[in-house]
Amino acid sequence: LEVSGDSYIVSTKEATLKVSGTTEVNGSTVSLRGVTDGSTLGNLVATKGALMVLEGSASSTVKADSVQLNASKLTVKNMNAAVSGKTTIDSGATLTVSNATYNTRSMEVKSQGTLVNDNGTISSTDAIVVNGGIVQGSGTFSALTLNSGKLLLGNSSGQMNFTGDLVLGDGEIQEGMVWEAAMAASHHDLKNLIAIVDCNGVQINGWTNDIMNVEPLADKWRAFGWRV
Repeated sequence: LEVSGDSYIVSTKEATLKVSGTTEVNGSTVSLRGVTDGSTLGNLVATKGALMVLEGSASSTVKADSVQLNASKLTVKNMNAAVSGKTTIDSGATLTVSNATYNTRSMEVKSQGTLVNDNGTISSTDAIVVNGGIVQGSGTFSALTLNSGKLLLGNSSGQMNFTGDLVLGDGEIQEGMVWEAAMAASHHDLKNLIAIVDCNGVQINGWTNDIMNVEPLADKWRAFGWRV
């Protein structure tokens, strides 16, 4: 399926879309309300200012082999999306998950790409990797890795009325990037962030105290500006 230029597809009541090859949207609008269960997109490619809205119900799932967004916008609303391959959010593109569930094998948010979670659930079998992009929202994220970019947490009104919980291992905190993040959290006064350190004394290659003693742990966190 190819939708290009000034052409568009609009459904206001009920829509079933079945594509086994490639769905390519170039600078056009595809707005499907009432997407039914069993709809498939194949390999979805949206470019050149394309605008896509997929809206259904909690019992409906749209499936795709992969999703690639470049300078385009895709909104998944009030339904489920299952991507068996990779989701790529490239330059100038935005993926918004609004009161919906979005599951993908892997996801990469590249430079100037944006992932928005509006009270939804975004999960990945492998990882959601942020390489220079922006991730924002107030929903649930699974397997989120921030290499570079911005993580903006809050609801659509910008209010920070929730708490983020971060679980760390006592072997993991031997890494310098953990303390860089701890220092940044204190500097930016992130009052809604809780770090939980699992002090079980064991890491992947032996006993924590034998490899690198992390104590006095409470004093270290206090020195980095945290309440312990």
